[in-house]
Amino acid sequence: MLTIYKSKKWKSNTIHLKNSGKSTLMSPAKMPVMKMDSTIRIIAHGLKNFIAKEKYIQRTEMQMRNALLKLRFLYLDRISGYFNKTHEVKNVHGRPIFHDRFAFGINWGWWHPNEHWGNIKDDGNPYIIWKPEQVERSINGIALITDMNNESGEPSVKSGQVCLWKSIYRAFGRYRIMAKVPPGGVQYWFSGWLIGKECREEIDIFEMMDSDSKGFTVTIHGWVKEEKKIVFSRHFRLTVDLSEAFHLFEVDWQQDHVTWYLDNVKLCEYRGKHIPTCPMGLIVNNAVCRGFNPDRVPKEKLSRMFPMVGEVGMVEIIE
Repeated sequence: MLTIYKSKKWKSNTIHLKNSGKSTLMSPAKMPVMKMDSTIRIIAHGLKNFIAKEKYIQRTEMQMRNALLKLRFLYLDRISGYFNKTHEVKNVHGRPIFHDRFAFGINWGWWHPNEHWGNIKDDGNPYIIWKPEQVERSINGIALITDMNNESGEPSVKSGQVCLWKSIYRAFGRYRIMAKVPPGGVQYWFSGWLIGKECREEIDIFEMMDSDSKGFTVTIHGWVKEEKKIVFSRHFRLTVDLSEAFHLFEVDWQQDHVTWYLDNVKLCEYRGKHIPTCPMGLIVNNAVCRGFNPDRVPKEKLSRMFPMVGEVGMVEIIE
């Protein structure tokens, strides 16, 4: 057995070796080199085991924390009916830098009407067009309307999208969107997201990607070895229909973490090495699923699909 302690005789670290019941005390300076090498290996092995145990404890703590968050989320959803109603917007710490409740409709001095990135079919042509007239004032804020487009030479679907690049284009902050999503999930792909014009990195605050409006996905798209990849993604499935009331979707994007919330409840957090650091702009849009082709959809179903409305009641950004 090996113990290291302070010796009054040598006033330095001494090594106490026990072997077969016998004990020997010697100065490190007088100890043979081979013995010292063996001691270093023993100490290194002990440190390695200690570090491994620490990592195991940290990993276990993270798993327990995620499990508790999930249990809390399930309790609020299934037992208390928390997500069945529209919630108040609670104040959070930080300096507000943008706030819009759309009291007088859309202010095109602040917002930009569209962005054509993405939205490309397999043949390389766009399948949807964003038009300012598809953004209308509603009793609760603004309505983003998706409908068939009959204009010659244009894509077959038109929709509403608003971008905040004119007034806010920055790195980091807490982004809050009060929205009532359309029913139908990925069929309309209603979403709120951040994207950088130059870096093309992306943080999805929420994307309605289920076959109905009871679930959504949060994602970070970043660069890994010069290739754009999904570096973090979580899916949340509820028992309530998010299209039946307004809900507060939030992301807190900081240098050391990205955290998502729904109706003031923390959902998940990312603290990895691929947190975006470039300036980004906010987009909120209604749409249709990628590569949508109305020629492949029966007319009866098209008449049920369109027009479809998603509403935005508030957008707030906090430093």
